[in-house]
Amino acid sequence: MKKSEYFWVIILLTAFLSACDLVYGQDRFPTDAGIFLATDYGAIPDDGVDDTVALQKAITAAIEGSNRYGSPGIVYLPAGDYTVSDKIESRVSKEGWSAGWRAGMILIGDGPDRTILRLADNAPGYDDADSPKWVLATGSESGTRKQKDASSGGGNEAFHHHIEGLTIDVGKGNPGAVAIDYVANNRGSIVDVQLRAGKDSGYCGLSLERWWPGPCLIRNLTIDGFDYAVRAHHYQYGVTFQNLKLSGQRKAGIKNSHNMLAIEGLRSENKVPVYESTSSHGLLVLLNGELTGGGNNQTAISGKNRLYLR
Repeated sequence: MKKSEYFWVIILLTAFLSACDLVYGQDRFPTDAGIFLATDYGAIPDDGVDDTVALQKAITAAIEGSNRYGSPGIVYLPAGDYTVSDKIESRVSKEGWSAGWRAGMILIGDGPDRTILRLADNAPGYDDADSPKWVLATGSESGTRKQKDASSGGGNEAFHHHIEGLTIDVGKGNPGAVAIDYVANNRGSIVDVQLRAGKDSGYCGLSLERWWPGPCLIRNLTIDGFDYAVRAHHYQYGVTFQNLKLSGQRKAGIKNSHNMLAIEGLRSENKVPVYESTSSHGLLVLLNGELTGGGNNQTAISGKNRLYLR
C-alpha cells in the first residue's frame, strides 16, 4: 500500500470511529457491566427539558434490575446539564415495604465540572427554608418500618449508596432546597461532588439529619453557598470527611447537634462560624484545617460539642 493510500485509510477509519461515537454516545460499556445509562431512560442533557422523571426511572431500574447487596447497578450520567424540578430518591415506589426505599443507589457522573444536575429556578416546594426539601436523597430499607414516619427513609440499612463525579446546583429562588439528603451505613460514600447555590437560595448543601448516618466516607466535597453547608443531627454512627471545601455560607459552615464528625483537610472561607454545635453529645475531630475569611470578632468554632483539633 502506498503512503498516500495508507493516509486516506487512516482518515476514513478515524471518521468512521467518530461517527460511531456520535451514534452510540456513551454506550461503550459491556452489556453485562451493570451500567444503566440515564440517557436510555429519557434523561437528555443540555436540552432544557425536565429530566426528573427520567432520572428516577433510571434509578428504579438499576435498583430493581440488579443485586443491590452483591453487585448493585450503576446509574451513569454522561456529561451535560440535566434539569430537575422535584425529588430524586433511592426509591422504587411511594408505598409498600419500607415505603419504597431501597439500598444500593450508585449514581456516577462524568466529573463535577461536566455532569450537572440543575434545579429549576423557583421550583415548586423549594420556597420555604422552614420546610426544607431535598433534590437528591438516599434511604434505608427495613429500618424505616421502626419509625413513626415510614416515608422518611431514615434507618440503619442504607447500604451501598454511592454518589460520584457530579455537581448539584440548586439554582435561584429556592431557599428551602437541600442538595443532598444522605444516609448510608457501613458501605457508602460521596466522592468528587460539588454542591452550589445562588444568592439567597439553598437551605443546606449536605444534610445528615435523618436516622442513622454512617459509618460512611465523604471525600473531595466542595460546597459553595447555602444557609448551611452541612447539617448533622443523629447520635449514630459517625461520618468521615476527607478534603472538604466550604465557602459563602450565610449562617454556618457545619451545624452539628449529636453526630460524631471526623474531618481531615477542611478548607473554609467564611464570614460565619465554620462549625457550630447545639448539644454536648456531638464530637468533632479536625485534622489539618484552614479556616479563613472571618472578621476580628467572629468565632470560627463555637458551641458545646467535644473537640479534638490538630
